[in-house]
Amino acid sequence: MFGEWILSKLRQLCGTDDIPLHTLTFGMIFRVVKSEGLILCNELKIQAKYGSEKAQSGKEVGTFYEAFGVTKIEAPSLKAKRAMKAVDKRFKRSQNPHPKLLQLSILKQLLRRRRNPKRS
Repeated sequence: MFGEWILSKLRQLCGTDDIPLHTLTFGMIFRVVKSEGLILCNELKIQAKYGSEKAQSGKEVGTFYEAFGVTKIEAPSLKAKRAMKAVDKRFKRSQNPHPKLLQLSILKQLLRRRRNPKRS
């Protein structure tokens, strides 16, 4: 991708689709690569900074809601992720049994529940 970007800049400098490499010097090519590399590096730094600021602003909004006693609005996808983590933690074992054994133990538990329903 970066190579294509450099080639397009060289085409812009030459004004044609064909880059006359025999007329370009190493210094000219190096100058284009260096300048475009610096531009790309600065853009990446800005994107990284914006990402960290976005996370920080999210935390600040959360504390704002907590300070005024307003319930925080959560996306449905976040609720689903938390529910999945809770299920994973519940079924997580220190030793992972074979999947067939795990299925068998779950089936046994279901059969026990059917045989002995809780009485109210």
